[in-house]
Amino acid sequence: MRKWVTGIPEDLFDDRARVITLVWNKDDKVEIEAARRSFEEHVEKGLIAFIEESDGRKVRVFRFEPKYQKVTFARLVEGG
Repeated sequence: MRKWVTGIPEDLFDDRARVITLVWNKDDKVEIEAARRSFEEHVEKGLIAFIEESDGRKVRVFRFEPKYQKVTFARLVEGG
C-alpha cells in the first residue's frame, strides 16, 4: 500500500495534511489489510473518503472495499 498526501510520500507529512490518497493492489492481502486499517483510522479522525468513478465523478464512500484500489481523504472545511 502507498500513502500520499498531496503528492508527497507519507514520511514527509503530518496530521495537518489536507488531502491523503491511499493506493493498494486489490490482489495483495497484506496491502488490503494495511489499507483497511488506514481507511478506518482516517475516517475515525473525521476525514471524508471518496473514490473517482470511471467517468471522473467523485463519490463519497463510507466503508472500505478492496476493489476500489484507490481512496482519497479530505478534511471538512469549517466556517463560511
